Amino acid sequence: MNPFFPAAKVDDQPPAQIEPARPNVVAAIVARSQSPDVPRQLLGGRSLIAIQGKTVLEWIVSRLRHSKRLRNILVATTTDPADKEIIREAERLGVDWCVGSVDFVLERLLEAADQEGAEHVVRVNGNFPLVDMAAMDGLIGLHLANRADFSYNSHYHGLAYGMGVEVFSRKSLDRVRDLNLTFEQRLIGGLFMNQNPELFRILAAPADIPAPRLRVSVDYQPDIDLVSEILAQDPEADHQKVVDFLEARPELVRSQQITTAEEVGLEKILLFPDKVESMKRNNCVTVDETYPVSVELSLTNRCNLQCVWCSDADLRDRRHGEMDQETLFRLLIDLKTGGTRGITIEGGGEPTIHRHFLDVVDRARELGLHLGLISNGFFIPYAHRVRDFDWVRISLDAATPEQYLRTKGVDGFKRVVDNLMTLVDEKNGATLGVGYVVCKENDDPVELEKLVRMLRKIRVGYIHFRPVVDHPAM
Repeated sequence: MNPFFPAAKVDDQPPAQIEPARPNVVAAIVARSQSPDVPRQLLGGRSLIAIQGKTVLEWIVSRLRHSKRLRNILVATTTDPADKEIIREAERLGVDWCVGSVDFVLERLLEAADQEGAEHVVRVNGNFPLVDMAAMDGLIGLHLANRADFSYNSHYHGLAYGMGVEVFSRKSLDRVRDLNLTFEQRLIGGLFMNQNPELFRILAAPADIPAPRLRVSVDYQPDIDLVSEILAQDPEADHQKVVDFLEARPELVRSQQITTAEEVGLEKILLFPDKVESMKRNNCVTVDETYPVSVELSLTNRCNLQCVWCSDADLRDRRHGEMDQETLFRLLIDLKTGGTRGITIEGGGEPTIHRHFLDVVDRARELGLHLGLISNGFFIPYAHRVRDFDWVRISLDAATPEQYLRTKGVDGFKRVVDNLMTLVDEKNGATLGVGYVVCKENDDPVELEKLVRMLRKIRVGYIHFRPVVDHPAM
């Protein structure tokens, strides 16, 4: 199978013949004490965590030393003083090290290439103690033979997360450095290459037994026990053995699942025992006259996009309408008086284009109401105060700029992604998620995987998929 994109799928052409080993490939183990781009539940200093008597970094180094294609191994850490402990561990293990940018991983990889005079750099994450050596060497061979700019083997058709690597050509790293990228584009590194196949030659090597839903990285506390048990049974376990182990131990796989904040769910009723008591008093005979705990509020049916699945388009064509400020303020006071705790501002239309949107937010907060927001993210007049919301969900609904233009009628994909990055930086405790309406125009699994990887990298909390079920053309 031809592992190249951007066909957005794996074609049926054979790959080029794998070339023999070359002395110009080095591995850079990317490690730092604290990562600013991950959820707070994640473990800090993961490369220094001890498992079965060895640090995660030591497990990685011992595996990499079995490679037949690497000229050298380095630990690529940062200039942050907190990372000196990682440098000391590298020296204890007898491997070289380099330091670079705190925020931009690709610049650290360039530092490693400069230090070694390497033409290609293999990125190994510092929390991957089970990285598969045979798969890595095979990927390096394919990368060299096909003259790729960026290659990887952990994806929709690839290895379990935690066993794969990425390979970068020195030329591609130089090209990224010379591009006039935004802070956010530099932050997501290899994902920027993956999303710009017109600029880079991308290779995604498939696995014999794809396992995209399995994870053996050391990220959360339960992962330590899982990885420890695998290493105790076989310190050199490859992908096949790890997959067999995980399939035989579903309880360990379940322990990896991390719960995230939910904006809706039946279990929410358990958070409001007074509401439950009110319903019990009525004994399901008379109507519960207390107000709903949470209310959805549509400010306007006007919208700045033209989504092909929109169920409100006909109403919008017949009648434009929005609630005036006085009516909205009276409604908020009434809801608060009646016992409502929270408001979800959403629409029939796009709420942020209502001329009194921020005034409504101010009044709701003054009344002590909790707020949620569902928006298309094209305008973010609340960017400097996103913390006023308990949660914000941005309806992205596309994995590529082309899909966005085709389904939403506006060339706005990059703008919305940039706005998401701005909101992430400002959210300060608010839950930020992405909504995705799935239809035949945007359901390509390869592009969806790239999108999910990007959203995780930029610290979006979750993605909510929903199918189009009532549109004959979708």
